[in-house]
Amino acid sequence: MMFDIIAGKILRKARNEAGLTQEDMAEKLNYHTSVISKIENATMGIKTNLYVDWLKELNREDITVMTISGVPLETILEIAFTEEYKEKLKVVKNKPIDPNIIEKVNKLKKEFDIEF
Repeated sequence: MMFDIIAGKILRKARNEAGLTQEDMAEKLNYHTSVISKIENATMGIKTNLYVDWLKELNREDITVMTISGVPLETILEIAFTEEYKEKLKVVKNKPIDPNIIEKVNKLKKEFDIEF
């Protein structure tokens, strides 16, 4: 249940940061607006694939990577939306990717059956 509460806050914050309404998000994910609201308010659980799809739709795969890497959701919520973090993320996105990291991500994708 704690996952759902904090995940809902993360997803709401990411959606709001992207300037989208719950209706916009529902349309993008092909869900009813009430489902989006219930997930954001933690009155309904969220499946991993929807969590990943939601963040992918908002170009926040960084949050997915932190989540599957075991970063506590409370920490993600605290840092992922700060200006300092977003500036560092820009720098990281512009660097070439280490092949060892690609291998690790591919193993995690396979282990968790995730596509992004």
